Amino acid sequence: MPKYKAIPAYYSERKYKCPDKLQTAVDKYFKNPVHKIKKISSDGTVVEVPVLTISGLAYSLGFCSRKSLYDYIARKDTPINIKLSTVISRAVFFIEGNYEGLLQTNNTAGIIFALKNMGWRDRTEIVEEHKFNLGDIDVSDLSKEDMFNVMLGKLTVAQIKARKAKKR
Repeated sequence: MPKYKAIPAYYSERKYKCPDKLQTAVDKYFKNPVHKIKKISSDGTVVEVPVLTISGLAYSLGFCSRKSLYDYIARKDTPINIKLSTVISRAVFFIEGNYEGLLQTNNTAGIIFALKNMGWRDRTEIVEEHKFNLGDIDVSDLSKEDMFNVMLGKLTVAQIKARKAKKR
């Protein structure tokens, strides 16, 4: 989920001041979401499938933007605001879970895009570690070319020692 800074208290009045009323509105959205798509079921009938979205949740709660939703999450300056933040956080988490479940389908590009916008990362970290024994030779004295040749087996420790001895 994107991180947003809380808006100052003087900037806007809260639409919801009671966590229970906010929870009721969230539950209403989950029972009857704003967005629905028509799909053909396995028996050939057309069915409406609810689509849970962050923007749909924000719209059904009466907000003008998704940012307003995230402002509710960020604002934790009073106990009541902490409770309001928790209600919205859990709703967003539920929608994230819905997207995560949709990753099991064939068309995942849009779902991956949505999850990345919710703060998920698509990154693989590869750590490579090369260790080789050069005996008493100081590796910092070797050129990049010599290091490369040692790794490829084209240059031996004996050859490096012989070259160093000639230079002295």
